[in-house]
Amino acid sequence: MAVKAVTTSTWSSHVAWSRLQRAQRQLAVDLNAVDASPQTVASDRATIATASAEVARVEATRAAQVAALSDPRPLPAGRVLDITV
Repeated sequence: MAVKAVTTSTWSSHVAWSRLQRAQRQLAVDLNAVDASPQTVASDRATIATASAEVARVEATRAAQVAALSDPRPLPAGRVLDITV
């Protein structure tokens, strides 16, 4: 498994955080509007909840990937690992 500087999970994390921040900014704009309707505010809050869940899912996936990479695995019995530098 090749590890790159920018993996799919880090890109997804960036996108998820961007969506969450955009939704939070939209809620702030709608709350400051003079004619903000309850439906608009409820829709913004639902969007924030969805974006927060996406961030949590992506970060949990990333944490699982990091844990899997840091988990040492024993060599199969009877095999030898030869590392020459």
